[in-house]
Amino acid sequence: MGFRAPSRTTELLEFYASFFVRNFAVSLSAIFEPIYLFLVFDKSITYTLFYFAIVSLMYGFTAPLGAWFAARVGERRAMLSSAPFLIGYYLSLAYLHAAPSWLIPLSLACNIVHATLFWPAFHYDFLRISTRGARGKEFGLVVMAASAGSAIAPLVGGVILSSPYLGFPVLFTSVLFLLFLSGLILLRAQPTAPGIPTLPYASLSYTYTWSLIFSRAFLKQTLAFTANGIESGIGMYVWPLFLFMLAFSFDTIGLLTFFAAVAGLAFTFFVGLLTDRVGARKVLGLASVSSAVFWLLKTLSTFPPFLFVTHTVHMFLGSGTYIPFMAIVYEKAAGTQEQQKVSIVFREVALGLGRGTVLGVLAFVFLFTSKLQLSFLVAALFVLLMNGI
Repeated sequence: MGFRAPSRTTELLEFYASFFVRNFAVSLSAIFEPIYLFLVFDKSITYTLFYFAIVSLMYGFTAPLGAWFAARVGERRAMLSSAPFLIGYYLSLAYLHAAPSWLIPLSLACNIVHATLFWPAFHYDFLRISTRGARGKEFGLVVMAASAGSAIAPLVGGVILSSPYLGFPVLFTSVLFLLFLSGLILLRAQPTAPGIPTLPYASLSYTYTWSLIFSRAFLKQTLAFTANGIESGIGMYVWPLFLFMLAFSFDTIGLLTFFAAVAGLAFTFFVGLLTDRVGARKVLGLASVSSAVFWLLKTLSTFPPFLFVTHTVHMFLGSGTYIPFMAIVYEKAAGTQEQQKVSIVFREVALGLGRGTVLGVLAFVFLFTSKLQLSFLVAALFVLLMNGI
């Protein structure tokens, strides 16, 4: 019986399954990581945001190297090779309180190397196996896989952290186990099916990528990718601190994230279909304006039921912004070789630089004030600039 190469459908299913398990693992602790570091740094907002600023800025510099590595060894192998560094990151976090002087630099290095090896390869792998004209729906399924994991995981993570017998060491150990499982799914992946092309980005020039960032011809795209990094960075790192400083317990934060993610999950597939049928730019335009409004609403009150409603609706709108935005990125990357070079690596560089810069600026600003809502005004402004893609 001869070898039977996998179809696009098989590769997509393997892709979704691996990403679901990985995202569930990471989401167990993701919303709590800024809080954990906030506590390790003696409740310093500045040190916490500066930590993530370093990770993001360094990723902006190293993302082209990740694309180069994926071109040499293949996307799946590049993603697999990132796993030991992600495991190293979580092991560093688990023992950070015991020896912060050397584990903080180690955790930074592991986080940066993992992101460099994983994210460019992830985007190129999806681009390689997805279908032109259906990328809105297919990327919607990627987001659904991510959301399904990230919906349940914070609830589980909150319960673990609220238990007097468990806490952060058990949480990080659970993450490590699930990361091994995600790696096994990727290892099982069969060779590429005939007819699924290898992307010609091996000749990507590091200096050429950087020249595009400062090129007037790509100014709108640079601003759009930078804005994407800024808005998502505030949501990932400042929003959890805001909830914690309002005296929300770990299990309450997990519960809030759970309901908001479930709401977003219900809307995600519809957004993907709408993106393919109506047009990504129309969906992005409407959703980005609505998202900006809800960022502004989050600055108006610290009343828990109000925050619950606004955050839940905002999660709906988050998928309405992110899915069409990435559908446009993938469609551009599926065009000429020049567009392939620009759209993926260029986005990762600009996203990292934008996120790192705004987190660094906010780290300085919060030396003088603890009003984290100020950052939500920044997010509201920059989510509108994503329309320049």
